[in-house]
Amino acid sequence: MAHPCVFHHPSKQLALTVHVDDFAVVGPPDALAWLEVELRKEYLLKADVLGPENEGSSEVIYLGRRISWRKDGITYEAGEKYLQRALSELNMTQCKSVVSPGVAGQENRGTQDDAAGFPKDPRMYRSVVAKLNYLAQDRPDIVFAVNRLTMRMSDPSAEDWGPVKRVLRYLQGQPRMELLFPWQSDPGKVIVFTDSDWAGCAKSRKSTSGGVAMIGSHHVRHWSRIQHAIALSSGEAELYALNKGGCEGLGVSQIAQE
Repeated sequence: MAHPCVFHHPSKQLALTVHVDDFAVVGPPDALAWLEVELRKEYLLKADVLGPENEGSSEVIYLGRRISWRKDGITYEAGEKYLQRALSELNMTQCKSVVSPGVAGQENRGTQDDAAGFPKDPRMYRSVVAKLNYLAQDRPDIVFAVNRLTMRMSDPSAEDWGPVKRVLRYLQGQPRMELLFPWQSDPGKVIVFTDSDWAGCAKSRKSTSGGVAMIGSHHVRHWSRIQHAIALSSGEAELYALNKGGCEGLGVSQIAQE
């Protein structure tokens, strides 16, 4: 979990997020240079500056993510190491790819054929799905499918390996996904898109809320969550999804204000 805070330069402010011993700082070049000098007085550190060609590097790695500065904007790409580890653990590094991470109506269970040759140890299931869940933070295309996989974490069975295999085969064909944040003026508001299915989980009959929060054309957050209550109609499921979207939008707005 990254925690935001603010450093006060003699004439400017610097926005900072801290993740254990990894820091990401945003600010004007002279203020960044000042902060680096101040930190080096007390700590041994390695620093990279992302910015235009005459001010910094065109690409940096932060928490395994690849962030690049381009003429049309900034790109953000999830790291591949968690995917490669998951494929390696299941001996799927040479598997064939598929075009989607899941099939409608088959999110919770696979077939006996899918389960053949896969580990029976539930700890292995949890290990692989945890890696996919971490990757889903940066991959909107798999967040729904992975959300379904996490529902089986407590008591996975042999058939549950089928949907895991499906997600990994999809990622084998689509190992990289780059999010572009084009240069834009401040839109002054957060826009949230939401949707839901109705009773999409065949076992619990619960619905799923999904959505994305945007600042202008910038994608800043996405989610897919099982609703806590059982919706008695599609309209009720949509209402719960709308409420979730409002909460997420307020959260993003508060972070932006801070």
